Amino acid sequence: MGITDKAFKKMRCMIFTPFELDYNYLAEHPPPADNGYYFTFVTYENRMVKSFLQYNGFVETDNAKATLIWNCGVVKSEIY
Repeated sequence: MGITDKAFKKMRCMIFTPFELDYNYLAEHPPPADNGYYFTFVTYENRMVKSFLQYNGFVETDNAKATLIWNCGVVKSEIY
């Protein structure tokens, strides 16, 4: 069963812009100030993921405000 146009319009989702791994792009074209999306890295900062998220308007922050938490390893119960 496929998703109809009516059902798709009711869904809340994000459409990401493809990132071409140009790390200098963000230095030349900073992302918009603050659109309400935040991310944090728990154990390991991945440069490619960080650039992709910033390119799509995410701002790095602490765990309390994070919309997206990137973790490499076992997720501790404090994160939930």
